[in-house]
Amino acid sequence: MKRKATLKGKTITYELKRSFNRRTIGLKVDQDGLTVMAPYSTSESQVEQAINTKATWILNALGRVKSQLKAIQWQDGTTFPFQGRNCQLKIVEDFIRKPKLSYEDGILTIETLQTDNTSITLPILKWLHNQAFDILSSKLENKAKAMGATYARFGLSNAQGRWGSCTSKGNIRLNWRLILTDPVLADYVIVHELAHLEEMNHSPRFWSIVEAWCPDWKSMRKRLNAEGPKLFQLFPH
Repeated sequence: MKRKATLKGKTITYELKRSFNRRTIGLKVDQDGLTVMAPYSTSESQVEQAINTKATWILNALGRVKSQLKAIQWQDGTTFPFQGRNCQLKIVEDFIRKPKLSYEDGILTIETLQTDNTSITLPILKWLHNQAFDILSSKLENKAKAMGATYARFGLSNAQGRWGSCTSKGNIRLNWRLILTDPVLADYVIVHELAHLEEMNHSPRFWSIVEAWCPDWKSMRKRLNAEGPKLFQLFPH
């Protein structure tokens, strides 16, 4: 039985299932949405109260499922962005204990015994994170030397919708998803964060520093804003 509920201003649809065997109300969120399982003796108001009590959990869980449904489903021949180019996944079934990955000429090959989407997702994401750390840290170091800037620490970020950050202590974090984009876009973000070492704001002086090292920063920012939502949907984690 499909029903509707409004949680924190958002209308959701859920399925109510009643059972003689249940003694309490249970909630489940999966790819089919929210399912409420309740005893036959439970009133409508009790069901509504249970849903509202768990409103935050329900909305967060539905959001995660929605992201996962839009995310890449890894299989042989799947294409995904890598440094601004289309990269193709090649799966080779092999009787080895630990998946082995190699990259050449736009093809990422994974040799593995378990070839289902769940089993190969983690090794691929780990490879992407490692690539991001190596490439972005090198870019940051080289650009800092060119700009005469000194930062304290570097780390990767998994923030949703934010490409980079710089603290007052000089700690710089870059979103690992920058490894998916055109390298010039990563260069812009790096310049942006390094400029914050001189100006911890977005004043005219800050933008003059950015423009000195990245004259085309406006178009770079526009491209990131356009490409970002799709990348965050494809790689929600």
